[in-house]
Amino acid sequence: MALYSPQQAELDGIKGQGYAFSRRTYQGIEYRGVFFVDEEKAEALEPLLEKDEVEFTGVVYKKNRSGKVRQMTRTFLVDVKDLASVHVGERADFKVVGEA
Repeated sequence: MALYSPQQAELDGIKGQGYAFSRRTYQGIEYRGVFFVDEEKAEALEPLLEKDEVEFTGVVYKKNRSGKVRQMTRTFLVDVKDLASVHVGERADFKVVGEA
């Protein structure tokens, strides 16, 4: 069973499902995420690779020190790093670069 489940989200005005999550790195906490659309909207994601930042609105999962996960809805500026075809359509992987 997956730790995080996709929720209704929006990436640069494109409606789909996705989430962001926190993770610890040697530089501190960073946020990354994924966004899914069906095959009909897959082409709309391609131009996002060329942009430095786009807006993501959706659920953010954050673990606290005890390991408990909480979720909240937030809006971030993100950099889309990669696109991949998956069985549900297309997946965009992103890194959060700032607050919107």
